[in-house]
Amino acid sequence: MWRRESSLLKVTFWVAFGLAGWCALLYLSLYPLEYFRTWHVEMPLILLLALCVMARFLTFKVFGGVSIALDSAFYISGAFIFGLVPAAWLMVLVLTADGIFRALLDRTSLSASEQLYWSIPIEIIYKGGLPAFVLLSLGFAFNLDGYDFSSSLHFVWLLPAFSLSFLGVHYFLAGGPHWLQGEHSMVLLQKYFSKVFSAELNMIPLALAMVWGYFAQGFELFALLGGTSLVLNLIFRRAVIYSNKLRDRVKELATLNKVGHLLASSLENRFLINNIAKATLGLVKTGSGFMLVAPEGKEKLYQYHYFDEKGERLLAPEDAGKKNLAQWVMQERKPLLVGHMRKEGSQYLSDGVSPACKSWLGVPMIIHDEVIGVLAVFSQVKRAYSFDHLRVLTTIADQAALALENARLYELATIDGLTGLFVRRYFDQRLAEELLRSERYGSHFVLGLADLDDFKQLNDSYGHQAGDVFLKKSAAILQKNMRDTDLAARYGGEEFAFILPRTHLAEAQKVAERMCDEIANTDFSLDGKKVQLTISIGLAGFPESGDGKVADVIARADKALYLAKREGKNRVLLAPRIGQRI
Repeated sequence: MWRRESSLLKVTFWVAFGLAGWCALLYLSLYPLEYFRTWHVEMPLILLLALCVMARFLTFKVFGGVSIALDSAFYISGAFIFGLVPAAWLMVLVLTADGIFRALLDRTSLSASEQLYWSIPIEIIYKGGLPAFVLLSLGFAFNLDGYDFSSSLHFVWLLPAFSLSFLGVHYFLAGGPHWLQGEHSMVLLQKYFSKVFSAELNMIPLALAMVWGYFAQGFELFALLGGTSLVLNLIFRRAVIYSNKLRDRVKELATLNKVGHLLASSLENRFLINNIAKATLGLVKTGSGFMLVAPEGKEKLYQYHYFDEKGERLLAPEDAGKKNLAQWVMQERKPLLVGHMRKEGSQYLSDGVSPACKSWLGVPMIIHDEVIGVLAVFSQVKRAYSFDHLRVLTTIADQAALALENARLYELATIDGLTGLFVRRYFDQRLAEELLRSERYGSHFVLGLADLDDFKQLNDSYGHQAGDVFLKKSAAILQKNMRDTDLAARYGGEEFAFILPRTHLAEAQKVAERMCDEIANTDFSLDGKKVQLTISIGLAGFPESGDGKVADVIARADKALYLAKREGKNRVLLAPRIGQRI
C-alpha cells in the first residue's frame, strides 16, 4: 500500500515542479516582464550551450544509481551574463535532451514488465522543469536581472550567495522523490549534501571567473575559462570513477575473503552448495537467480541446483535452455556471458529452446585441469552482467571448485557407498560430540538404532543384490525423515543409527513411527513379486532415559531395539530408565 501511495506522490511531485518550470519559462518568453532582462540569441550564448552539452556528457555516478554532471556553474554564469530566461532555456534544452537520451538507453536494458512508459515523459519534463523553476524563482528573489554587471562588481558577492541558495534548494527538492519512496532523511542528507552538493560547490569559483572574464575581457577569456572548467570537470569525473572502482574493489576483496571462510565452514555437500549460492548472490546482486552444476554419486552424474535471488533453493525446475548453456560452458571449458538472450542465445541453445531469462553468465569450475561443474547466475533484466561480474564469478568458481572437491573427498571417507548414509566411525565421533554438547549446555538429544526385520531371510531368498536394493530404499526413507541438523548412518550390515539433536523422546517417537509406517507401506517389488519389509527401532533419550557415557546411551538404545524385536518387530520402543524393570 505504501509503495503504491509513494509512487503516486512521486509522480505528483514530478508533475507539479516540472510543469511549474516549463509554464513559467514559456510565459516569460512569450510575455516578457519588466523585472527580467531582454535577450536574444548570440554567439557567446551558443558557445555556452555547447559547454553545457559537453559538461552534461561528462555525467558520472556518485552513489547507487544517482548520476550528476558538474554543469550548474555554466547555467549560473549564464544567468549573470545573459539573463535568467536564456539561462533557464539552456537548462531546459540540455537536461530535457539528456533525459530523452537516457530514457532510450534505459528502455533497451529493462524488461517490458519493468517499464512504466507513462512515467518516462513525466520524468523528462521534471528533469528540465525543476531546475529551471528554481533558477527563475531564486533569480527573481535575488533580482539578478536588475543589475548591470558590466559596470559594477556586485556579482563578486552575489554569485556565491546565489549559487549556495540555488544548489541548496535544487538538491533539496531533487531529493524529494527519494524521500517519498521511503529513504531515510539522514541518508539523503549524507548522499546529496556530502557528495553531490559539495562537488557542485567546487565549480563555483570557475563560474565567478567566467563572469568576470566575460565582462572584463570579452568573449575570448570567457571561452578559455569555460574550456578550463570542462577540463577540471573531466579530471574530477575521472577521480570519482577511479575512487569508486577502488572502493568497490576493496569491498569485493573483503567479501571474497568472507566467501572463502564461508565455503570452508562446512564439508557436507548439502550445506556447501547452499553456502556457495548465498556467497555468489551476495556479491553479484542485481536481482539474480543462481544455478550450480556439480557431479554427485559414484557415477558422477551432473546434478542441477537452482536458487532464487534470496538464496532459497528452488525445486529443480526443468529448464533445458539453462542446461544447454551450462553444457556449452563445460564442453568449451570457458566462461559464457549472454547479455541479450533473444539475440545472442540461439548459437548456444539447441532445438530453439528459449530459457526463462534474459541475461545469463556462467563460468566453469575447474580443478586438476578437469571441469567438475558450472557456476552460473541469470536475470530477467537484459545486459544485467558485465565483465566485472565475470571476474567476480570466476574467482568464486575457483574457490567453489576446491571446496566441492574437498567435500567429495570428505564424503568418500565418511559416506557409505551403498546407502549414502554416514559410516559408523564418523557417526560414533558425532555422537560423542553431541553428548558433550548436551552435557555442557543442558540440551536434549535422542539416539535411535534401527534394524530391518528378517533381513537374512530376504537375502537368502532373493540374493545379496536384492538385499542391497532393500538397504538403499530403506536408507532413503530414513534420510527423507531427517532434518538438516539430524544425522543418520549405516551402523552395521542391515542396522541403521540416527541422532536427533535438541529433541525429546516424545517427538523422536513420532519421527521413528513415521519411518516404520513408510517402510512397511513401501512397495519393495522384485521381479514382479511384492516383498514385505519392516523395521524395528529402539530410542534412547539423553538425559531422559538416564545419564552416562556414549557406551551407556548406545546400550540403552540397543536394549530398546532388542525389546522391539522380542515383542513382535515392526515397532518403536523407548529405552527404559536406569533401574526401571523390563
